[in-house]
Amino acid sequence: MFPSHPMSRRPCSQIGHKPLGHGEAFACRVLEFIDCQPDSRDAFGYLQQVTKGEFYLVGGLLRRLLFGSHTHCDIDIIVPNADDRAFQALDELKVPTDASSSAFRRYKWNNLQLDIFQPRQYGMTDIDSALRHFDLRINAIAFHVGSGLIVDPFGVLRGGRSDPGINWPSWSSQSTKRAIIHAIRLDRIMKEIPQLTISQIDAARLLSRIAPEVESCEWSEVSHHTSCSKSAFLEQFISLLDCRIHYNPPARSINPARSSTIHAAQ
Repeated sequence: MFPSHPMSRRPCSQIGHKPLGHGEAFACRVLEFIDCQPDSRDAFGYLQQVTKGEFYLVGGLLRRLLFGSHTHCDIDIIVPNADDRAFQALDELKVPTDASSSAFRRYKWNNLQLDIFQPRQYGMTDIDSALRHFDLRINAIAFHVGSGLIVDPFGVLRGGRSDPGINWPSWSSQSTKRAIIHAIRLDRIMKEIPQLTISQIDAARLLSRIAPEVESCEWSEVSHHTSCSKSAFLEQFISLLDCRIHYNPPARSINPARSSTIHAAQ
């Protein structure tokens, strides 16, 4: 068991009587969720102490909280390029690690899995550029632990949460294998969040571009990302797209050149 390191923060109950904005309310939910579990509370408290809060929570946990789920899962963390304090501190504490991936370091804090990486490991310069490279817009949200800021470059918290927001520039810039892995993840997330629907345009592109790549790929190279055979995955993926299409006109586009950072209650 690793030592207790409670997070140092201002409780959401102390922010006063002003109405909370979307970013502030979401940040409070993140903090409350971290606080309610001993492993996440202690791990984040320790990392906050050794890094002065200079790290970001990203990935599946934020997505689940955004859609109202309180299911516990692995936690993904981004630390700034050239800032190795989190790695060094966890190594000094002898937290078990799996360094088999070149993209991130995986630590096991008791029952909590922490995946920690830096933007440069994906060829990016900072948190904003890293988030813009994520596969889905609903995944591209970050919570800065030190300041309580929510970084939301695609404006997901301002609306548009019914669509996962396929980030086609990111998909197109990567290998066929990586695009297939993105499709497997999209299939899982769509099942996890039943209110999500895909635009007719995105569904057509998935069927015309990604489905043929799945059909012709060497499935053994990606099969560890799913329990399905290739044929079973294709069948259920196509069926899912067919029943989860929305035909509404496209929403007002969000300018991806301007990052959206929302102040949260601390």
